[in-house]
Amino acid sequence: ILESCFIEGTIVLVSHSECILINDEKMDDRSYDFLRIVLEKEKNIQIFDLPLDDVSDNFTNRIFELIYNNDLKNITPVKRYTEFVRVPHVLSSQAAGYFIHETIGHMLESDFFSYSKEMARNLTISSKLKVVDSVKESKKIIGEFMYDDNGILTKPLTLISNGKIQNIISTDNDSSFDKNLYGCARRESYKTASLPRMKNTFILPDKNLMEKDIIGKYSCGIFVKEIHSAKVNYQTGNYFLQGNGYLIRNGRLQNFIGNLKVKGNILQDMGKIDYIGDDLKIYGSYCVKLNQSLRVGCGGPTISLLDLNSEGVVYGRV
Repeated sequence: ILESCFIEGTIVLVSHSECILINDEKMDDRSYDFLRIVLEKEKNIQIFDLPLDDVSDNFTNRIFELIYNNDLKNITPVKRYTEFVRVPHVLSSQAAGYFIHETIGHMLESDFFSYSKEMARNLTISSKLKVVDSVKESKKIIGEFMYDDNGILTKPLTLISNGKIQNIISTDNDSSFDKNLYGCARRESYKTASLPRMKNTFILPDKNLMEKDIIGKYSCGIFVKEIHSAKVNYQTGNYFLQGNGYLIRNGRLQNFIGNLKVKGNILQDMGKIDYIGDDLKIYGSYCVKLNQSLRVGCGGPTISLLDLNSEGVVYGRV
């Protein structure tokens, strides 16, 4: 399948076995397994992570279907670099999760928050947006552990609600807004220091809308299918996201867009949320902070934002 489309592919089995003993009495299992499929063509990347919860004939069929139906098959010899200025952007559940992880999540980690709190005071946030960090429903992705690396019990932490920052990701009572701890201390290994880190950060569902319903709301726009890298300046609020997507024309997806780069500013864009759907999904990723790499979860329902800017290579005739 890949050879016929000139697509390079890599399949890696990740088996993470980790059992922690805290204070000689608390046993915590943080194990997870998944299959990672990475496809690449013309510097475009598509990544699939499949939890190994159902290794059967059906699982094999899922792998085959993902590879056969990959988006990189839509890369054609006909292409044109295009800029999109102040148009609606619809973000898939994967893209929405990555977006909120990078723009809001890191900004609210207490060690980073000391640099970004001035910006946070001036942040306009849509009242529709609700963001939570939790380990619930994450067992297949990052391990559903009960305690953090400081031995604190993990609890769901509401970060954003009612148009305001409700709390930050903290490892000490003094910096926590409500002086409580939620089990946010994580570290790569026993050789490294524990840091305030996200676990499984996601946007809560809102209206009874699915991905196709939100796409259907727009006569023109951009659908961001996948985000796989980002840069954010937490003092200015400027962010840069890279991935791939599609053109939206008359409520339908059309041409594939490769090397899609979405540019914006947190101060301006957190108030531009138009729709939040009801199709919540959680995805796994790796997050590097101060040279420590950790497995994290991020996700959300499909969301849309108005007046964003992006650029990319549009494949096929428009």
